Amino acid sequence: MRVTCPHCNAAYKIDDARVTPAGVKVRCPRCHQSFPVRRPDEEGAAVPLPGGAAAAAGVPLPAPAAPPPAAATGIPLPPPPGTGSIPLPPPDPAPGGEDSPFAFGPAPEAPSPFALGPAQEPEPAFTGASGARAPVELPGPAAADDAPLGFGEVDFPEPPAAPPPGATPERFDAGPAPVDDADIVVDEPGEPDPFVAAASEPAFDAAPAGGPAFGGPSGAARAGASEELEMLFGEGARPADAAAGDGYRVRRRSGKVFGPFTEAQIAEMLAKGELLGNEDVSADGATFEALSAVPAFAAELERLAAQEAAHAPPPAAARPPGAQPFGDRMAAAKVVEGEREPLARRLAKPLAAGLAVAAVLAVGLGAGLTGHGWFFTGHLRRGDSKVAVQKLAGARAALARGDHASERSALDLAAQAVAADAGSAEAAALHAMAVAALERRHAAPRPALDQARRAAEALERDDPGSLPALEARLAVALATTPGAGTAAAETALAAALAKARPDPQAFALLGEAALARGDAVKAAAAFQRLGGLEQGPRAPMGLARAALLRGKPEEARSVLEKVAAADAAYLPARLELAALAEAAGDVDGARTQLAPVLADAAQPRLAPLERARARMVEAALLDRSAATAADAEKALLAALEADPRLAAARAALVRQRLRRGDAAGAVAASDPVAAEAASDPALAAARVRALALAGRALDAARLADQALGVAPGTPALLVAKAVALSAAGKPQEAAAAYAEALARDAGAVEPRVALGRLALARGDLPAAREALAQAVEKGPRDPAAHAALGELRAAEGDAAGAEAAFRAALALDAEHAAAVLGLARLAQARGDVAGARAGLVRALALEPRSAEAQLALGTLEWSARDLEKADAALAAAVDLQPRNAAALTRLGAVKLERGDAEAAVKLLGAATSEAPGAADAQLWFGRALLARGETPAALVRLRKAVDLSPGAPEPRLQLGQALERSGALQEAIEAYQAAAAAAPALPDPHERTALLYTANGRCDLALAPLARAIELAPRATRLRVELGECQGRLGKHAEAVRTLRAAQRADPAAAQVLYPLAREVHQAEGVRAALPLYERAVRDDPKNAMPHYFLGYAYKERGQRERAVQAFRAFLALKPDAPERRDIEAEIEDLGGAR
Repeated sequence: MRVTCPHCNAAYKIDDARVTPAGVKVRCPRCHQSFPVRRPDEEGAAVPLPGGAAAAAGVPLPAPAAPPPAAATGIPLPPPPGTGSIPLPPPDPAPGGEDSPFAFGPAPEAPSPFALGPAQEPEPAFTGASGARAPVELPGPAAADDAPLGFGEVDFPEPPAAPPPGATPERFDAGPAPVDDADIVVDEPGEPDPFVAAASEPAFDAAPAGGPAFGGPSGAARAGASEELEMLFGEGARPADAAAGDGYRVRRRSGKVFGPFTEAQIAEMLAKGELLGNEDVSADGATFEALSAVPAFAAELERLAAQEAAHAPPPAAARPPGAQPFGDRMAAAKVVEGEREPLARRLAKPLAAGLAVAAVLAVGLGAGLTGHGWFFTGHLRRGDSKVAVQKLAGARAALARGDHASERSALDLAAQAVAADAGSAEAAALHAMAVAALERRHAAPRPALDQARRAAEALERDDPGSLPALEARLAVALATTPGAGTAAAETALAAALAKARPDPQAFALLGEAALARGDAVKAAAAFQRLGGLEQGPRAPMGLARAALLRGKPEEARSVLEKVAAADAAYLPARLELAALAEAAGDVDGARTQLAPVLADAAQPRLAPLERARARMVEAALLDRSAATAADAEKALLAALEADPRLAAARAALVRQRLRRGDAAGAVAASDPVAAEAASDPALAAARVRALALAGRALDAARLADQALGVAPGTPALLVAKAVALSAAGKPQEAAAAYAEALARDAGAVEPRVALGRLALARGDLPAAREALAQAVEKGPRDPAAHAALGELRAAEGDAAGAEAAFRAALALDAEHAAAVLGLARLAQARGDVAGARAGLVRALALEPRSAEAQLALGTLEWSARDLEKADAALAAAVDLQPRNAAALTRLGAVKLERGDAEAAVKLLGAATSEAPGAADAQLWFGRALLARGETPAALVRLRKAVDLSPGAPEPRLQLGQALERSGALQEAIEAYQAAAAAAPALPDPHERTALLYTANGRCDLALAPLARAIELAPRATRLRVELGECQGRLGKHAEAVRTLRAAQRADPAAAQVLYPLAREVHQAEGVRAALPLYERAVRDDPKNAMPHYFLGYAYKERGQRERAVQAFRAFLALKPDAPERRDIEAEIEDLGGAR
């Protein structure tokens, strides 16, 4: 039977006859661990030997001993055996808490007396006729009443103990299951196994005198003794050893002692070959002598020698199972030893077989690195080449058609060719090229792309440098990473084509790769070669695209028109013609070409990219009118739905929203692709503009730098970066970026327009004139260039030239909002408020989210003193552009004039933060602070406004008022005088100086500035009123009357003249002459309380008591907090008004 060590998995073979019904314990020679072994059909229980077998064996069955107390630890032993079982000696009981003496532990350091020693001492050899070593036949076994057997070959001098109570055979390990033959096996005695002889034999050592224990391999075993499984037969408890006179103990040459055995047993073991005759025996267990020296055994040895010489039995005679009643007791050592077979001979056959297998593997695996396949299986897998050829021909013809439906058919045919002939390199390459053609239209199935990639790798590995391998490699590169990375693959394929038969598919592939890299010259050359090899639209379509790449749209249109004329149903040509017509401004032509492409019946024939591009052209046409701007946005959203991968559609949506002033919406449109925006220059440029106009200048600048790192020097990115810098208040850096963009693209119009506007903003009219003249020259059909030129003409004071430029822009684009806005501003400048308002309303209809139009409309309403409408329009401008400093400033000024100083301070503070160098913002911020009573802070802002605008009088006027309020009268006068010097024709500084003198009782000093102010503004009634009042305070009532009557004649409807005139007439001519003037002042200026005051006294003097009471009461109603209130109430009481 076969067993396996459960500790190290080493496999062994044990003769079934050597496994008793009760089982045996064996020790593994590899790991030196012991384990039980039972017969396979008797696992799990101790089975008693049959009665006949027990009788034949002559095994005495002793009565069981009294069981000792159970040990606290140790290996559980089976219960006392019944009839026919071989008892195992129980272990001595161990103290509580100590390890059992039967526990498997590390090998003892001292060599065990039971270990087999090294074969240093030669054993007697019994040879047969052939000279080989043969077993010695000894006499048969003794009677059945011989001394009981010990524990295998191990004998313990102490009395054995009974097994612990409750121990059952099931508590033994079930033993290893049978396995295949292993290298180390235990054979029956016979011809020695050469492999067993090479191993050392572990000994099952006996414990020292203190008690029996299991040990590891002995010193003799470690020294190189022969190694076999050592069997420890699972015997039950037996009675104490027989006395010395009852048998002999046997000591092997290794030093191990067995027994005691009777003379008949020893003689039988000699006859069976289990003893060699060179052992020692002892009758008393202490003194040993040679076996041959004992007379009882000497005769037997001589008889065996004579018998061997006469018969010479075969050296490897096998014993039948069950024929060795005592063999299991001596199983720890082989009785027959054979010579070891040489190592070379033992390894020759396995080595030869291994070399043969290695050679087959090397050749087969080596073939796998070639086109033959692993173990040349490629030749066994070749399919139907005839079918593959037919499919490939159909695929090539379909690719030549050059549209989505044909390319999809080509992919299917190529896939069928690959399936028909899996080893065809041509089929794999054509399949990859069909995938690349579809992927250019964003229509390649992902599994097909993966298959093409794997096929390209296989071709590159199996047949590098071949034309199919190079084609597949370039096709996969074009489908996955088009651009500069394909240059090396293009060069390799072109070199291979120069030596091979021209392949139309290869030239088409080279042309597409060159277009993807932006090399129009190589692309045109490749498509020219393609046109000479095949008939169809693919070559001319490629040539048209190359012409567009070179900037020659007319040449491209000519080629496309020929293709469309040859096949009116060829949709790709129609789509390209529509795009060209739209770009050229041919709206009707674009719609005509686009109509068949947008038809419902055409949609299944279009690839995702083509459907999306058609929607983009439709959106561009719709976006030309403000009325259809919403439809244009819907068309762009449909384009994104048709092909989410088309970044150009998303960039177009961003630009469309920016044109409508929806910067926040533009940012939202680009948010889904924000992470990869930097890798696409067009998309990055659009998003940078959106971020900048939405007030996220820092994010815009960061994205611009990232995109320029990916595509350095891209003009569109440079312009977008300049827009972001301009929005961030960095005009000089913006101008540098625009200049760099012009250096990269000398024909660009937008950078020139932007540079002209920047120069115009800083007042550099010559620079603006030069830049805008070049812009109009480079872009004569660009309405933005003409509109910017109109702004320049307006700044130069050339209203007629400005109007002409604006109308030229409108001739190119009837709905150009900037031109409409410019005309409205011209109308406002010439005082045509109604015309200006109508123009601004139209500009807002064209571009509802135009912050500039809202700002202009709010400014117009402010100048018209319609503060409510001005507030609404300016608030809308601020909502659209929260960081627009001009809008914040004007809205703050309107809030201040409407009396909301708190809101004005907040808005103007934000304006000064956005534009610290804006003088208007500082000026109005100072005025708002002054209105809120924060005079020191107001002085700081007003002084800064003066510094920012050295030639402007308004900041000095406001500074003078603040100084006047702070008590610095002399500084205030100096500020007014500086304002008058800055604007000699302005009456306001003279008026403010006169008012300062008048307020401080120096009317004599006020007369001259007032007279100068009247000279500068003769129609200003208030100035004459102020002069008349000042003359009256000086006692010059007659002069005052003349002055005031002159003011009345200049403005008869001026009600504010009546009261001061009545006062001066009262002083000069008396109350009778003044009474009509007081009465008229009450009627024409009802909110003025003072005429009622003097009229009450006049009525009192004339005795008109009731009328006097009415006048006094009207005075108190209009001026309830008048300081004269008590006096007036007393007058009313005196006049009887209290009743």
